[in-house]
Amino acid sequence: EGVGDRNLRVVSAKVGGSELVTSDFVVLFEGAPAAKARAGEIPSDSFLAVASEPAGGWVVERLCDEQVAVTGYVNGALEPSIEQQKVLAPLLSQALAGECDLSALGYADTGGPDDLNRTVSEARAQAVAKYLADKGAKFRSTFVVGKGETTEFGPSNSANRRVVVSLK
Repeated sequence: EGVGDRNLRVVSAKVGGSELVTSDFVVLFEGAPAAKARAGEIPSDSFLAVASEPAGGWVVERLCDEQVAVTGYVNGALEPSIEQQKVLAPLLSQALAGECDLSALGYADTGGPDDLNRTVSEARAQAVAKYLADKGAKFRSTFVVGKGETTEFGPSNSANRRVVVSLK
């Protein structure tokens, strides 16, 4: 809340998932506690309000909203390669808290019999889910499906050999 152009008073703040109130802040002037400042009042640009860690610790909100496509599978390959594992890395930081739902949809190219392509696409999706779990990821729920053969992602066979992984 502000008074005039310069005088501000910290009423509350939300940092991550932690709710803070005026008494959580210390006002500093040139790096030292400001003796004349009232609780949470910031009288000019030279002052700074700083909050200590709340008694229960900081609450970190996990945003489970990430999707990656693991592509580049060699024909018949099931396990994610080193390069494909790098694509999965951004999911790990969100999935370590166990608050996300995992969806892994495997796809295959159109070469070979339909039943084999469905089996290969499911095995790829299972291998990706297992890789994430082996790295410490925890999920509220896991949905793994082999969609079989597709040309959805382009005319080349290699473009269609993929696993689409989503965190929600």
